[in-house]
Amino acid sequence: MMNNFQIESGVQFLTRIKNSKYSLKNIDNVLFTDGLKEGDIIEISAETVYYKNLILIHFLKKIALINEYSGISVGGLNSGIIFIDTAFELNINKLVRCMQCSINNLLCSPEDKKEIIRKSLENIIMIRCYDNKQLFLTFQSLYNIILSNSKIKFIILDNIKNNYCQNLLSDKSTRVNLYEKKCLSVFQNCIKDFKVTSFYVKPNLFYFKNLFNSKEVNYKLHIEEKNELQEVSITQNRVSKKLQFGISSDGIFWL
Repeated sequence: MMNNFQIESGVQFLTRIKNSKYSLKNIDNVLFTDGLKEGDIIEISAETVYYKNLILIHFLKKIALINEYSGISVGGLNSGIIFIDTAFELNINKLVRCMQCSINNLLCSPEDKKEIIRKSLENIIMIRCYDNKQLFLTFQSLYNIILSNSKIKFIILDNIKNNYCQNLLSDKSTRVNLYEKKCLSVFQNCIKDFKVTSFYVKPNLFYFKNLFNSKEVNYKLHIEEKNELQEVSITQNRVSKKLQFGISSDGIFWL
């Protein structure tokens, strides 16, 4: 009879109650046709830093933008997101410009639009990690950060292998795949009580390595250019599909 019950910790219970109206279905209905689920892990790799940043900005903009302002629909998820940065490649000004273009046609004043952007950017917590020690200390601090902010439902790690070479200085025997597995394991363990949805960036150099099973990674996204067309390959449960996209002033759009 115990199989009919779901056991959860006190932290899980409080988080679930605080976020009972939260939905992941609208983050991208084309890319994730069935919608994401709480606790999903999405791996991202790209042919170039430019394409990697495009997809990160695409997610950041949708997640962070508020959903309404003074009765006007803005269309974002208005959710908190932690961005753990080890690569220092994301252009925040580009993110702001994409947000501005997305709300350009809203029927409100320039001052109101500035306030929309300000409120949206407040949803993003940026944490920069300059070395391996800082990265793992950041993982350990996620518990308290998320517990103190019930809006946080997403985490992006850019990228998971950037400090691998530093790790070799202390442990020359660690292979890159084992380092990645350790990072992901520690990362998951630190956030397991909260069921946040997480994205981690994997450099294109290591894209060919299939290190994790479907229980650990729910989606794999790979962005590249083929025959002068931009394309995203998305894999779920070993089933892949390809989507083409264009690029405009407010980010990417599906063709």
